[in-house]
Parts: sequence; structure tokens; C-alpha cells
Amino acid sequence: MSSTGLLLIPLGLLLMLAPWRWSLLLMPTFCLLHAAAVVQIGSFGLQPGYFLGLLMVGRTLVELTLGGQSLNRRVLLSMVPLFVLLVSAVATLWLALYFFQGEVEVIGGSAGFNLDRAAPFSFQRENITQLSYLLINLLIVYAVAHQLARLPREEIPALTGQAMALALLIASGLCLWHYASSQTGLPWPDSFFQSNTSYRAAHGQRMLGELRVNGPFSEPSALSYFYCGFLLFAWFRFRERPTMLSASLILLCLVCLFLAKATTGFFAMAAFAAVAGGDMALSLLRGRIRLPRVSIASVLGVVIMLGGVAAGAAYLAAHQEFVGDLIEKVVVQKQESSSYEERAAVNLMAISIAMETYGIGLGLGSHKPSSLPLTLLCNVGVVGTAAYLLFMLDLLRPRRGHGPAPDGLSLRPLKWHLLGLLLIHAFSNPNLSMVMVWLDCGLLCGALAARSGVVRPGVVEAVEPGRAGMRPEGAGGLRGYGLLVRRVPCSGPVD
Repeated sequence: MSSTGLLLIPLGLLLMLAPWRWSLLLMPTFCLLHAAAVVQIGSFGLQPGYFLGLLMVGRTLVELTLGGQSLNRRVLLSMVPLFVLLVSAVATLWLALYFFQGEVEVIGGSAGFNLDRAAPFSFQRENITQLSYLLINLLIVYAVAHQLARLPREEIPALTGQAMALALLIASGLCLWHYASSQTGLPWPDSFFQSNTSYRAAHGQRMLGELRVNGPFSEPSALSYFYCGFLLFAWFRFRERPTMLSASLILLCLVCLFLAKATTGFFAMAAFAAVAGGDMALSLLRGRIRLPRVSIASVLGVVIMLGGVAAGAAYLAAHQEFVGDLIEKVVVQKQESSSYEERAAVNLMAISIAMETYGIGLGLGSHKPSSLPLTLLCNVGVVGTAAYLLFMLDLLRPRRGHGPAPDGLSLRPLKWHLLGLLLIHAFSNPNLSMVMVWLDCGLLCGALAARSGVVRPGVVEAVEPGRAGMRPEGAGGLRGYGLLVRRVPCSGPVD
């Protein structure tokens, strides 16, 4: 057991004895520690997110078998594309071993984009490892969705928002602690956050004489990956609730991304500017920009936003040379680096693999380019890639009748959190087994399943006592139960 496990294993077991709300609330925080391991066995380390996810799967299985619960049909239907992805991953590996073994050049995940380690495709341990992770991820998606769907649906947006906001606050506090430790000498527990020895040591990097903050994450680019999702979540939370907390979350995201000094972080900030600007422009064109209700919280929120903008402008003006050198280092010179050339070459190999295998792929874990779309395309083929994209589009598409809960909250911040993560996956992060993405999928599946019973606006069926055996028009399957059904007008969704 690692130092991380000494704290998180007892906490995870206690959560299994608590109401489900607590597990769902703390699961995003567990997912942050992806460079840590609660248990380390040889080169295998069990991440805290997967540890709590497996506990949730186990508890769900117990409740299904011994507690009298039944499977959630709506959740299973929404997961059909994922089942197709799993079948495709198994089928492509079998076909690749039969038709393409020894004939296609690949670079495995352990090679680290090193072109000198390219070798003909053959069955490797990574193939079984990635298939196992995919199966576990699907189980976690179902367990999270099943349990979330059992909660009152009007409480779900608030619960998911609180879970993400808590994870963001904890991550930001740790990032600021990490930065303060480099400036003041405060102790920083590297061994707690970097206890997974299967990860290469990439933390504690320095640039231009300053620490590149990574906080609880494995490296600065990993921080940028998580914070791209957090930043978009914080913005759309601010759009729904322009409070002091919402404004503070946005500023914390921007500060942590700047302190990371990563190319991915600058891309995340540029994406945020584009999304936020487009959202405001679109709302203005549609006439949906409304002044927030005047309150102390909203006034403080606006003041914090304006103060943050002013402080940022003052910093840029006072440190023009440092900021210019930083942008030159992480943006302009990035394309001239050897790592950029290696990643580009590995990506070209992924496209070549997809063509050489006629779109079938080589099975998960066979080749690792530098982005998730190429990872899917060359490993699970066209069918698996299409299934994954279809699942994500189904979760993220707008739905009628699934509007805000009575308190004005919606699932939009959670959807944009997932979109932020997928945006980085599209060009930088090739890992399919990022548990935070699968957690978002489970939360959205559960929330949509819980809210799928909303009646279409305009008409609602009202039930009233009647004579048994009567069959009035529109009664349908209720005849014979002493109930009459009449249609009454309705101005909005009905719970």
C-alpha cells in the first residue's frame, strides 16, 4: 500500500457505507489524482479514481443481486454504442492477429513516441491491459448512471455541479500550494501525489527560472487537460449563477493554467476565449442576455471578474518581457522541437495503419499516437471510432423537455466540462482510459435517464376516478382499472 492508499483506501471504504450522494460528490476529486496509486504491485498502480469506481461497481452489483434493484433500461439503451465499441475492440484484435501480425509497423504506449522503437505488430501485454480498462470503464459508467438516476431528478444538476466545483477548488488549492512551495520553501508531498511508479517522472519541471506548476497531476500538460474542462464548466456555471463562487472558479482556472506554462494550457485559454465570446455573442443576437438578479453574491461575482481582469492586465504590463519569452518558448518554438516532430511522425503512422488495415484497426493498445481520434482509428477501426463518436454526440446533443430544474440549474456546465476534456483529446491526449471522461459519461447518462420521463410541453394526461370497465377515448391501457384519463393543457414540462 502506498502513502496515497493509507489515506484514500479507508476513505473509499467509508464512502461505501454512506449514502450514494457522498460517493458521487467525491468521485471527481478522486479522479484528479491520476498520477497516484492507492496500491502498487510491480509496474501496476491502481489509480484512486479507478479504486473508488470499482468500489461503486461492487456496491451496485450487491444492490442488484441482493437488494432487489433492477437494471436501468434507459441507461443500458444509451450505452449501446459503448457495447459496440467493446465488441469492436475484441474483434479488431482477433482479426489483426490473424491477418496483419508481423506486417504493420507500430509503436506501443511504453515506447513513448520513440521512432527507434518501432516494430512489427504482434500481441503485447498492452492489448489485454487496454481491453480490461475499457471493460472496467463501461462498468463504472453504468454504476454511476444507475445510482444517479435513482436520485430525485430535480436534485441531479445541483449535485453534479457541486461535485465538479469541489474538485476544482481542491485542485486549485493544491496547485497554489505547489507554487507557494517553490517560492517560500513550504514542504510539498510529491510522494503522495506521484506515487504511481508506472508514470514517468515529469513533475517539478522548470522554465525561464520558474516552476511549471503541476499540482496533483503528473505534469503541466496533464494539469492543462483537466483545467480545460474545469474552465468551460466554470464559465457556463457563471452564466447560470453569476455569483462570487462562479467568478472565483473562472479566475482560479486561468491562474492555474498560466502557472503551468504549457502549450496545452495556452490552447485551453484560447479555446475558452472563443467559446465564451461566441456564447455571449450568440445570446446577444438571440436577445437572451439578461442582467442577473441584484444581490450581494451577484455583485461580488461581477466585482471579482472585473478585478481579475484588471489584475491580469496589470501583470502583463509589468512583466512584458517574461510573458513574451514564455509565449515564444511554449508556442512559437514548439513546432521546432524534436518531440513535436516525433509526435507528428507517430500520427502519420496511425493514419498509415488505418489504411493498411482497410479501416479494421489493430486492437486497443497496439499503437499509440498523440491524439485520441487517431488512437481509436488505428486501433479499433472505423466501426469502433464511429460508435465512440455516436455515444458522445448522443450525450451532448440538446434535448427538448430536458430543460433546467426548478432552481434554474441545467446539465449544460457538465456537458461543457466533458467537451473541454474531449477538446484536448482531439489533438494532445491519446489515452482512452482517463477515468474523468468516463465519470462525466456516467453522470450524463444517469441524469438523462432520470429526466427522460418528462412529458412533452403542451399536453399532460390527468387521471381521475371513473367507473371500472369504462374505456373513454384516450384511456389506453388504463381501462378496467376504474380510471378515466382526460387531457388538459400544460404550459411546460411536468415532473
